[in-house]
Amino acid sequence: MSDLSLTLPERVADEIIELIANNSIKLESRLVERDLMERFKVSQSVIREALLQLEAKGLVTIKPRRGTYVNNPTSDEIYMLFEVRKILDVFATRNAAFHHTEEDKKELRKLSSDAEKAYRNGDYMQFFRISRKFHIRVYECSGFSCLTRVYEDMTTLTDIFHHNLHVARKINLYDDVKGHAQICEAIESGDPDLCEKVVVQHLENIKTRDLAILAASHSSKGEESNEGQK
Repeated sequence: MSDLSLTLPERVADEIIELIANNSIKLESRLVERDLMERFKVSQSVIREALLQLEAKGLVTIKPRRGTYVNNPTSDEIYMLFEVRKILDVFATRNAAFHHTEEDKKELRKLSSDAEKAYRNGDYMQFFRISRKFHIRVYECSGFSCLTRVYEDMTTLTDIFHHNLHVARKINLYDDVKGHAQICEAIESGDPDLCEKVVVQHLENIKTRDLAILAASHSSKGEESNEGQK
């Protein structure tokens, strides 16, 4: 919990998000307040505020008298979030073509390169962290940085799903790496139509892959459940 600009509940919430993302806390598992109090050495009121923040982001569900559970997004939820994100990403990237600066170009290229290095080194967690920074930077250089917060809140659930699902399976993410480089080139070209084409293809590739992985995961769980009932 290193970001001192955040409140204590916000920092605890971020730490819980990190634990879910790296699979230390499993999807659909119950979050026990006392365990979290001991882990983070904070009061119950801090934990409860952190959990309320996570619930507001759609990451957990608080069930009265039953506890708090980590959400596992459905295929429909993943599809819907990607469709909404597509609208915002297209808007941001098209505008980045007009408003980006030389400093923006350098930073986007650096983030794209750093993400590729992390992927080639097998550091999936670092890859996803840098990838998130890359897309946030696109929003920041679009001239509508106020949308950055909207992007961050909207994509927290899908990003955790990415981390949790892909880190465990070591999925081939080279299309993601290539997509970042193509987005850089499109923004630098100053062509908003090219920006839209590239970012839509980037998101469609990710959405198609993730929905396929999710379907396979649910199918596997169903088979395991059936085996257990025999």
